Amino acid sequence: MAEKKLHAAVLFSGRGECEVSLISAHSVLSVLDPARYEVTQISMYSSRTDCDRMSRTYRSQE
Repeated sequence: MAEKKLHAAVLFSGRGECEVSLISAHSVLSVLDPARYEVTQISMYSSRTDCDRMSRTYRSQE
């Protein structure tokens, strides 16, 4: 029987610290084993902000 995956949420935000938050979130996401974890990424930025555009850029580089 296969082990159930653990659920994890990676929350990122930071007023004025957008780049640091995105880099930190990316660092955490890069070490979570997808075979063991079902990960939900939660951005606290508005979709109209530069951080959202940066977030999409980081996700596309994964």
